This record gives sequence, structure tokens and C-alpha cells, in this order.
Amino acid sequence: MNHILLKSRHWVRLTALVATIAVAGCGADSVESLLASGKALAAKKDHKAAVIQFKTALQLDPQSGEARYLLGKALLDASDPGAAALELAKALDQKVDAAKVLPALARAYLLTGQYKKLTSQYGELQLEDKQALASLKSSVATAWAAQGNREKTLAAVQASLKAQPGFPPALVLEARIQAGQSQFDAANALVDDALKVDPGLYEAWHLKGEILTFGKADVPAAVQAYRKALNIEPAYIPAHLALIGERISARDFAGAQVQADQLRKVLPKHPQTIYVDAQLAFGAGDFKKARELTQALLRVLPNSPGVLHLAGTVEGQFGALVLAETHFAKALQVNPRMDPARRHLGQVYLRLGQPQKALATLQPLFAAGAPDPEAHAVAGEAYLKLGDAKAAEAAFRQAVNLKPDDLRARTALALTHLSRGDA
Repeated sequence: MNHILLKSRHWVRLTALVATIAVAGCGADSVESLLASGKALAAKKDHKAAVIQFKTALQLDPQSGEARYLLGKALLDASDPGAAALELAKALDQKVDAAKVLPALARAYLLTGQYKKLTSQYGELQLEDKQALASLKSSVATAWAAQGNREKTLAAVQASLKAQPGFPPALVLEARIQAGQSQFDAANALVDDALKVDPGLYEAWHLKGEILTFGKADVPAAVQAYRKALNIEPAYIPAHLALIGERISARDFAGAQVQADQLRKVLPKHPQTIYVDAQLAFGAGDFKKARELTQALLRVLPNSPGVLHLAGTVEGQFGALVLAETHFAKALQVNPRMDPARRHLGQVYLRLGQPQKALATLQPLFAAGAPDPEAHAVAGEAYLKLGDAKAAEAAFRQAVNLKPDDLRARTALALTHLSRGDA
């Protein structure tokens, strides 16, 4: 009996030892098998499952640059650009081929709003791989455009098309430039060309939505285009913002909140999500919450023109005009082409009793021929404070011509007639 029991125990120990050796032997090859499995899952668009495989491989071999790169790329495809950027940057540190890593890292930086980091670190970088270079330069161009630098945007677009003629993302950027010059038909043709080559190019669908909105006034079709962009890339912030903005324009704040909730599901802690919440709080008249959120954002993004502009607008509601002036002025330093910030800074100067500064601030808008009725109305008020009734009348008339239903501008124009006895 005891002999049988001892023999049984020996057999159990031997079986366990064999199993341990088998697992250890399997582990020696497991990194390669896990990477192969992850690649197969990624090819089937099961990116979250692929992430698990690559993470497991990386746990077994933390020095595997290939596993790090594949994990970063899978995270990007799984709509987690923040985590993707961290892993892809580490892959570069582990000497993975820059031609493989940089196109994905650049997209991750774009999706997380790290425009300045992208242009400062990789704006002038050259790659021997032409397709990788075209991809990198198109991302760099997008980042320069987000920073309001038109000259460098154009240079990067040309560099992308030179590296690979007809490169779809570069065509989209070229289309964006055309749309900015109100050449909507030409821009739409370029977008269609890009989508023929790459139907999954979410930036192209987003731009198509903008062209349909501003060039064709076809909002329902534009909404469909924005949604196509999000179906391809749920973390693509500009498409979320476009849909939120469309609901706000329609005075459907409940619908805007629903769309904001969709953004929060994908990027719950992203600064842009907090920014949207601050905008919605402002639109709902909850200025205290808007102020708290913008102050939190300024600690994270102190040089973001959008955050600075919103912060200035919020402070204006509280009557903190000097602080509002500081925010608007800094926003314009970062992006001199930010017209709303320029107009609002002019309004602040007017409220501060500095009409001459208000006119000087607005002058670039008028020099560029910007169709901004509110800016002309502010200029009219400034001229009135300076005692120049004739110039004030001309400014108010221009505001009314641009926006005939603006009762405030029409009333101001009427008052200029009354001031010279024309009842």
C-alpha cells in the first residue's frame, strides 16, 4: 500500500516536472508565437486582442523592440493614441527602424494634439524610405496647419507629394488649402481622388464633411461624412468636434452632450474632452464650471490657442477684463490667424475704454477682407467713442451689409443717423 502510494507520488512529481520543462521550453519560443498571433489578430481588425498578445510578448521580453513597436501600432489602431505614442517613442529608443515607427508615432501625436512636439522633433527629419517620408511630412503639415503656420504647412505638403506623388493624405492637405481659399469644387475633387486610393482615410471624410458644410450648405450629408470618419477612427477628435459643433449650431445642446459622451467613451481623460465639457458648460450658462475646467486645462496646455481663447471668453463673462485681455493676446501670439480671438480682444479693449487699441487689434481682419460683421460692429463702436461719426457709420453699414438681420448693428447704424439729425 505504502509502496503504491510512494510510486504514485513519484509519478505526480515527475509529471509536474515534465510540464514545467514543457512550459519553459514553450516560453523560449513564445515571444515569436505571440507576435505572430498578434499580427494575425491585427490583420482581422481585432486590435484589442492583438494588444493583449503584444503586451504578453513584451512582458516575456521587455527588450523586444519589435514587440514594443507592434504594441504601439495596435494601440493606435485600437483608438488609444495616448498609450500608442508612449510605446512607439520607446520603440524608437530601442532602435527600431525609424521608417517603421515614425509614421505611426506622428499620427499618434496628431490624435493627441501634440502638434508642437511633432514639428519640433520631426519637422525637419528626412527618411530614405519614400513612403514613410511622405507619411511623416503629411502629418507634419497637419501639425503646422493646427499651429496656424501656413508657409510651413505648404512646404511640408510639397515635401510629402515630392516623396510620393499622389500620396492620399497629402492630397487631403492640398484640398484643405484649396477649401481655405473657397475653391470648394477643386478641393472636393482632390478629396475624391484621395478616397479612391484609400477609402479608409478618415481625414478625407472629415474634410469632405467640412466642404459639404461650408461650401455646399448640405449639413445632413456633412454629418454622414463626419460619422464615416468616426467609424474608421473613433478617436479622431476633429470629427467629434464637428458633430458637437453642428448640434450646438442647431441649438440642440442635449444632442451635443450625447456626442460629447461618445468622445468621453473613447478619450475620457484627454484635454480635448475636458475642453468640450468646458464649452458645453459655457453654452449652458454654467460659467463657474466653465472657469474651473478652463483653469485646469491651462495648467496642462498653457499655450493652446483654443484653450486660451475659451479662457478669455469665460473671464470676460466674470468681468475680469485684464485677465481676458491676457488670454486673448497670448492666443494671438501663438496663432496670429485666430480671428475670433482677435475680435474678442478688440471687444475687451473697447470695454476697457481703449478704442484706439481696439481698432489697431481689428485692423488685420479688415486688411485681409475677413467677412466678419461683429468685428465691423466693434469698430463702429470704437469710432463712436473717438468721435468719428462718419467712420462709425461706414463700419456699422458694413456690418449690416454682411449680416442684415443683426438688430444690434442696424440699431447702431440708425443711431449714427440720429446723431447727425437724420430722423
